[in-house]
Order: sequence, then C-alpha cells, then structure tokens
Amino acid sequence: SVHAASMPKGHSTSELAPLAEDSTSSSAPSSASGERPGEHWSVPAFFALGVGSLWAWNAFITPTGFYALLFEGTRWEDTFLPTLTCSFTLVGLVSILALQPLLHLVTARRRVLVSLGAIGVAFGGACLLALWPLLHGSGSAPSPAASAALLLSSAAGASVSQAVLTASLAGYATAFAPQQMSALSSGQAAAGVVVSLINLAREAAAARRRCAGSAGETEDDGGAGGRGALVGAALYFGASCAVAACCAAAFVALDARHRPRGPEGGAKGGSGGGGGEGEGGSGPVVALLRLARALLGWEAAL
Repeated sequence: SVHAASMPKGHSTSELAPLAEDSTSSSAPSSASGERPGEHWSVPAFFALGVGSLWAWNAFITPTGFYALLFEGTRWEDTFLPTLTCSFTLVGLVSILALQPLLHLVTARRRVLVSLGAIGVAFGGACLLALWPLLHGSGSAPSPAASAALLLSSAAGASVSQAVLTASLAGYATAFAPQQMSALSSGQAAAGVVVSLINLAREAAAARRRCAGSAGETEDDGGAGGRGALVGAALYFGASCAVAACCAAAFVALDARHRPRGPEGGAKGGSGGGGGEGEGGSGPVVALLRLARALLGWEAAL
C-alpha cells in the first residue's frame, strides 16, 4: 500500500499485525506490496486449519444414526449422545483452562501437529469400532458398554487435542496479517456446515437403500440397513482421519513457507520481544482472549 511504501526504514507495520509486532518484524522480508512471501497462499491453508480445528466436535456429535444402531435396545440408547456432548464440552473447557499456563513450554508447531495426530487417532478408534462387525461378523462386536467406553474416551482425547489446537492456531495466526486470522475464523464457522452436509449425504444414501428394497426383502432389510449404517460410519470416521492428515500437511507446508519467529514460532517460551506468551503481564489477557475465541467457535458450531 501507499502507506507501507512511504513508511521509513526500521518501522514495523503494526497496523497489519498489532498482536505480534516483534514476530512479524523479524520474520520473512516484505514484498514491494507490503506483504510477506507466501501470505496469499496461506489464506486457504488457514481456512483448512480452521475447518480442522473444530472438525472433531462436529464429527463426533453428528452421526446419530450410527449411535442409534450401536446402542439400540440398551441403556445407552437414550443417554449416549447427551453424555457424549456434555463430556466433550466439559473436557475441552477444563483442558483449555488447565493447560493454558503450560502451552508456552512447547513450540506452536509441535502443539499443532501433535494435536492433529491425536485427533486422527481418536477418529481411527471410532472407525475401527464401525469396521469390527463388518470384518469379524456381528456376533464378535464389542459389548455396548465397551463401545460406549471406546467412543467416550476417543471423544475426550479429541476434545483435549481440539482445545490445544484452537489455542495454538490462534496464537500462531497472530504472526500473520489480519486476513489470515479471518480465514481461520471462517474455516471454524464452516466446519459445522461441511460435517452436516457429509452426514446428510450419508443418511440420504442409507434412506435410498431402504426405499429401494422390495416387499419380498423385508426380512433382510434390518440386516442390510445395519450393514449400510456401519459402512457409512466407517467411511465417515475414515474421512475425518483424512481431514486431520490433510490439515497436518497444510500446516507443515505453511510453516515451511513462512515460519514465524518469536514466542509462537521459536523454541520455548517467550524470552525477549514484546507481546509474547512469555511476558507475565500479557499472559492472563492472552489466555482469556484465546478461551473466548475457542468458546465462540464451539458456540458457532452448535
């Protein structure tokens, strides 16, 4: 811009990144247009990371048909989904409050990659639960209590990882221009819509299969419908694993193109430099801002 071009040497473009002046001024050199190399490419990458940061919450609460089939006729039939929703929300809230003082001990890129890996493992467990009866027969399926324990533990692990992921990405994005933060927020808002559309397509396919059955096949409708629900759930959770992997790949590529220096991109802590996590005075404020941002993201997903 004209303002950036006329700015004297040595002045940081604080208007572009007011929350990370030292990080942005010490990172990659700016181009003639006032933007650092790779920033245009980073907008879709941040959008994808925004989708991935809230994918776990939306993906676990959406496949109600699979849960109804899994716990049909058991004591979990009416209580599993409320239990899953409450436990996911509560574990995430406690995690983001308890882990916030410790986040600066680990680099932002390691937090992001480990969180995405843990989310992928959680979805892998749910996918394995759906595949098990298909591979070994319905008689070898885990008991309802074991299935509930596996799903709840997977959701709890994904909730902790999501809490760390959202806080880490929010801090990481402050080293970029405001449009990257906007792309991250837009991706978080779109996560619920994308998951709902995928689940709607899965349910519509199952409904078409049920409607296509003739009157003479009614005896097999239950078994065929159950098998279709299991296949759909396996594909659904498998696709969620792929989403986590794609987000990890996008972050690795983004970090390689533009690696912010300072507290969010450096080694550990925030020694030196203004506005970092390591400053005692700004730590509580940053923690509250990130908590509010994560809670607003979950509320938007609902």
